[in-house]
Amino acid sequence: MALVGGESKYQGHGFNEGLPKGKASGEITVTQGVVRFQCTGSDVSFSLEGTEFSLGGASDRLVFIKHGSQPNWSFYTSDRTILQNQYLANNASVAAQIKKAKRTRWFNHSLMLSVVAVVILLPLGFVMSMDVWTALAAEQVPEEWEHSLGETVYAQYQLGERFMEKEQVDEMLMPVAKPLLSALEDPRFEATLAIVDDPAINAFALPGGFVVINSGLILAADSAEEVLGVLSHELAHVTEQHSIRNIISAASVYLTIDLIVGDMTGLLAMVADAAPLLLHQQFSRDFEREADSKGYELLVKANIDPRGLASFFEKLIAEREEQLAKVEDDTARDILTATEGLLSTHPATEERIAYILALAEGNDGPHINVDDNFNALKDAVKLFVVSNNKGSEDATDEN
Repeated sequence: MALVGGESKYQGHGFNEGLPKGKASGEITVTQGVVRFQCTGSDVSFSLEGTEFSLGGASDRLVFIKHGSQPNWSFYTSDRTILQNQYLANNASVAAQIKKAKRTRWFNHSLMLSVVAVVILLPLGFVMSMDVWTALAAEQVPEEWEHSLGETVYAQYQLGERFMEKEQVDEMLMPVAKPLLSALEDPRFEATLAIVDDPAINAFALPGGFVVINSGLILAADSAEEVLGVLSHELAHVTEQHSIRNIISAASVYLTIDLIVGDMTGLLAMVADAAPLLLHQQFSRDFEREADSKGYELLVKANIDPRGLASFFEKLIAEREEQLAKVEDDTARDILTATEGLLSTHPATEERIAYILALAEGNDGPHINVDDNFNALKDAVKLFVVSNNKGSEDATDEN
């Protein structure tokens, strides 16, 4: 944030159909009675009266701004000091919005702590059978609502991330994934697959069939079977409603019972602001085991070698051990362990690898071969990453 001549300026981004690719980087200025966004070729101002402020993005780190008088424009900044701006504090309506946004953020951060407290108070028998109750409750969630929730969280995650164009994903990834997707029986949702420019070897799924695959995972894989093994596991998280069941588990006994009898009111009110829980969630060992089992069944139906997931995990564990052995400093080793991507969000213990291999014992094929499509996908992802890095370097040079 910069203060110039009584004006408070913040770096931000604007969204409008008239901008290149619909968005542009620029500067947000707050003065008495006016919020202004300037970028190359555009200059738009909102009256402070009637301007809407809200938090969004992962961990609610972004402040979004829009006004009903110009519905085609919106902008946001990651500089949260804008919430302390005196001009905003002096406007009663805006001050009330900021206060509400802060309460929402507090709710998101305290949600997991509340879960711990609630679980301690639950009757022991209910706790021991929570997975059963959450599964029954999740079945009551309407498909339209579950899809809408995933779509909203997916849209928030896209902010600030570089994604491969959908047309290229359809052209390069879908020929690899099509046999797997075709094997889904009466899917609750049509899968939406995306590739993001992220070197971390990771992938994650959201309610409604949204699956995001990091470029780092595809580039680290040696075969289509390894990528499809991870994808089948993520799709199993979707079909078994593990994300929704996580949310329900984070609620309370009373809300779970309400859902079982068909009352959605409590859940709708709670998860409206629970996007961070979905973007940073970790599944229980039981959920991971169930995703392994259901993912294996899906691979078999698709006639894909089901040992790909196990071999990929084995590779990651071997690489991790090799890297950790080179690190002498304990602090650096802890940091490396905390940034392991797929290994941290999907713990690949030797016991789980053995479980997958045991399921696949005797399944020697023949299996379908999509190596040519996979090699083409890998080449496309390499070019996608290189292009993004070059674009970032050019933008840095220009600045």
